[in-house]
Amino acid sequence: MNWFRIKWLLIVMLLLGNLALAGFYLVRRDETRRDDEQYQNTLRDVLAERGVILAPEVTAQLFTDARRLYAPRDPDREAGLAAVLLGRVTRADLGGRIYEYANDTGRARFRSGRQFQVDWTHPPSAPMSELLREAGLPAFSLKAALLTPDGAEINPYQSIGGLPVFDSYVRLSYDAGGALRSLSGQWLWGDPLPASDETPCPTLGATLLRFSGAQRSAGTPVSHIQGAQLGYIITAGPSEYICLSPVWRLTADGRVMYTDAETGAPIGLSYGA
Repeated sequence: MNWFRIKWLLIVMLLLGNLALAGFYLVRRDETRRDDEQYQNTLRDVLAERGVILAPEVTAQLFTDARRLYAPRDPDREAGLAAVLLGRVTRADLGGRIYEYANDTGRARFRSGRQFQVDWTHPPSAPMSELLREAGLPAFSLKAALLTPDGAEINPYQSIGGLPVFDSYVRLSYDAGGALRSLSGQWLWGDPLPASDETPCPTLGATLLRFSGAQRSAGTPVSHIQGAQLGYIITAGPSEYICLSPVWRLTADGRVMYTDAETGAPIGLSYGA
């Protein structure tokens, strides 16, 4: 038996097999590209019939989708944050999933929706920037804050997996003398994860079809969608869990609007707009 010839025959067969697989991959990739282009063209045609034009940066995201994320509540983490801001504290369950941590310095309340409020009886001795850093909150800068009559609101979005949480915020309140009296906001501590059995929300393309239809039905049609940014809002989850629901921040006709990534329904936000 000529083992040399058999070895080369096997090598040639393997090469031919790899070439066949590569050819199949290239054909499938080309078919997928054509399908994507056809979908984009069809979607643009449907929206054009409704008088809607998409900017190129929006068209590039038509196949983008997202999943809901879930994060468990961590009372130990909340107690640690209260200790950082107030010192040694005692905990009380106020009902309704509200926990309070208090001492002579002040009190801190945490709700299941990730809202929190810290009130000081006397102004804290530590610098405000140090308190924020130790609490895992964004550094404070008046240049990056929305000033209010009694304080300031820090409004860089919290980022989860590189995507913004549109309704996250931190607010600082002062007394008449300019001393810090309270710290409040909505912020997520921890690492949320997608549910293993949950399917992704529809793509941006499907969301835009529903969004444009809803706007027409409401008598407020849009004509030019200039930008789209995917992010989250904090919503109620099961039991002691919080849910991050995908939301699109759309710039349409020069206005900023938020729409549910699953239903295309508009969403009104009080913070993070």
